[in-house]
Amino acid sequence: MNNKTIGDIDVGYGPARALTSKQVASFNIALSGISSDNLRQRYDPQALKKAEIYPEIWDNDPAEDDALGYLVEMFEDLKAFVEKTSEQKKGMVVYIA
Repeated sequence: MNNKTIGDIDVGYGPARALTSKQVASFNIALSGISSDNLRQRYDPQALKKAEIYPEIWDNDPAEDDALGYLVEMFEDLKAFVEKTSEQKKGMVVYIA
């Protein structure tokens, strides 16, 4: 998925990016094929830590910090947002701060 950088200001992890409504629709299709159960099955905290995936919480003690629960919750929120945005045929701006 090609997306367009918006300016050159680093807003946390690089510049913001713009997705067209068509790209959002494609993103929605991709996300709809992944369930929370599938995400749980594929969860590999060591691989996430090694790859330095944000927010770098993957080696926290699960008894004190439920990283997987956090990931699943945020994933479901993202899916719902992308689905609604796609249904409205809108584009979106993406950034990680």
